[in-house]
Amino acid sequence: MAENLPVNFTIPQEGSLASYSWTDIQAGIAYRSFYASALKGISSTELCLLTNLFETYELSTEKQGTGSPLYWIFNAFPFTLPSEIADSAALVRFRWRFRRSGALGIGSGTLKVKLIKISGVTETDVSNEVETATLSADNGDSVESNQILKLLTTKTHFSIGDILALKFTFNNSNLHYAQLYYDPLETTADTNIILNVPFKVDL
Repeated sequence: MAENLPVNFTIPQEGSLASYSWTDIQAGIAYRSFYASALKGISSTELCLLTNLFETYELSTEKQGTGSPLYWIFNAFPFTLPSEIADSAALVRFRWRFRRSGALGIGSGTLKVKLIKISGVTETDVSNEVETATLSADNGDSVESNQILKLLTTKTHFSIGDILALKFTFNNSNLHYAQLYYDPLETTADTNIILNVPFKVDL
């Protein structure tokens, strides 16, 4: 029941005509903002996309390349009404750190980012996959970078129960490290992930 939710948790409302600006109505597209966070599940930590600014269980995670792709996948909550992402562009802002492993010499790495739809056990791309600029560091050193990426979205229908997810991929065979930050309440250091997604306005 809604009345049992914490006082500071805003109950999401479905869009109505009054929810949109004149520009939204003209374009037929309205952007919805999501904030990456980590929530403590029953047996593990779950990476999530929330529409509210909510305290995260952890601030970041670091992964070490092994030659196989490593992922951070942030899931929004399942759709409760049919929705449609527009044929347009999404914007994602985030900060990540590359750390060179102990071997001698300069190492480098990138992250790849895209939006996906999860329907049961099936994953479908919602956008193109965009690669960050390469970060390089010397033996044992690290370097951080703020990124703002444009993801070209394709018209995609979401049924009730489908999930929108933001997927980061790190693939490095030299045992280097990638650290991704996701503190939704931290804005001064830009260690949050903000995603703006274009949805079709259905009036």
